[in-house]
Amino acid sequence: MSKILLSTDIGSDIDDALALQVMFNHPGIDLRGIYTVNDRMDVRPFIAKHIVNLTGRDIPVVKGESRALSGINPYYYFEDCVVDDEYIDEEESECSSDVVLKPFEKVGITSDGGEDLASRLEKERHVVFS
Repeated sequence: MSKILLSTDIGSDIDDALALQVMFNHPGIDLRGIYTVNDRMDVRPFIAKHIVNLTGRDIPVVKGESRALSGINPYYYFEDCVVDDEYIDEEESECSSDVVLKPFEKVGITSDGGEDLASRLEKERHVVFS
């Protein structure tokens, strides 16, 4: 079973809510935590937690960063669908066949409010979906 950490900008459109439903119902996925990113931090964590609560599960939801730590806009539209190599930080990622590992700061988890989630996730490898 894959242990999953979901990075989400839930609330912008329906895709992340659907991704949550798929993760809740997939027998091969163990959703271990959710962190919200990219603006609207006044509502995103509450939307995610409400969906989690509807399932009766005990999955932590924490606020990540409201802005990209790199200062680069994380949104790409059709006219910008090719991402320049300069935005891909391969040297800071370790890749295996099933896991991408990055420092928590790189994926938006900081020490503010996410200590419990971060400490639990540091003990084992997790797949990070964003």
